[in-house]
Amino acid sequence: AWSTLTASRKADLTRRMALFAAMIKGIDDNVGKVTARLQQIGRLDNTMIIFVSDNGANHEGGVFGGGVLSGTALTNMGQPEQNDGIHYGGGWAHVSNTPLKLFKHFTHEGGIRAPAIVHWPAGFSARGSWVEAPAHLVDVMGSIVDATGATYPTTFKNHPVLPLEGRSLIDLIEGTVPDRSLFVEHESNRMIRKGKWKLVTEAFTAHDSEFTAHQKLLYDMDSDPAETTDLAAANPGKVVELVDEWNAWCTRVGLPAGRLIAAPPVSETPAATDTDLFLDTFNRAAGNDIDSTNAGMSGSRVPPLGTGVTWFEGYEGSGQPDSIQIADGILRMATGVGMAENG
Repeated sequence: AWSTLTASRKADLTRRMALFAAMIKGIDDNVGKVTARLQQIGRLDNTMIIFVSDNGANHEGGVFGGGVLSGTALTNMGQPEQNDGIHYGGGWAHVSNTPLKLFKHFTHEGGIRAPAIVHWPAGFSARGSWVEAPAHLVDVMGSIVDATGATYPTTFKNHPVLPLEGRSLIDLIEGTVPDRSLFVEHESNRMIRKGKWKLVTEAFTAHDSEFTAHQKLLYDMDSDPAETTDLAAANPGKVVELVDEWNAWCTRVGLPAGRLIAAPPVSETPAATDTDLFLDTFNRAAGNDIDSTNAGMSGSRVPPLGTGVTWFEGYEGSGQPDSIQIADGILRMATGVGMAENG
């Protein structure tokens, strides 16, 4: 807690946050210069301005951002002549991100959720609106193409250009929410967002053991934007769906195979069902008489195909023999005259 810190630590942390605030003010001042000039030349209303951060708050530098600085070192912290790589630390990152989870680098909301401001009075009817639907940096190009009426190229200097990934923010701002999935991968931390559902895996184990490395976490972002409750165990089908979609996207865009998400393990323990899927209407002991129930069947029993067979079924006499075989844990099929084994 702040009240437990020493005076020197408080002074150090105050200086770090003051530097961060000064940088924000510097950005704000200079954006103001750009908009003032556009206003001066009469082009502000018909200029699209997209202002967005690239990630959430940064926890680098440990809890405090570094060791305590004092005296001249504290005074000179963050000055132009100092190449000191200052961080404001995990404590201020928590303040900046609350109530979102985690920080820059990671794919929980604290790492990837950032505000965006889109300005284009001449192009938007929905002025001053607040949009909750998620967007992505890949949407910037789509928005520019849409606003300018440009044609997205398929080649550049005889080299193929990758297809446009994003959508136009214009539709989103005007109230049309695209039916799509959004993907984020950074340093093997992964996220797919589809509708209200978000699947996350992080490449580390949480210090409080809330999750383990590469554990599949599922959140309902409509009711739980702070990602407090993992719903993966209660929605295994949705997890499988999103994992499959992630892996397809990962392969399509050429990410390394190590970025694929492993499919959920398949249990080898038989599970009971409420319905009998297969009913044995023969109810006979093992034997060579395939018509032991006098149902009018004829023919001869197909012999086993070899050692290691755990289950075999077949028939003859129709002119098109057929069988299904599971051998050594592998599904095999034998079809056609002579029961030739495949697989």
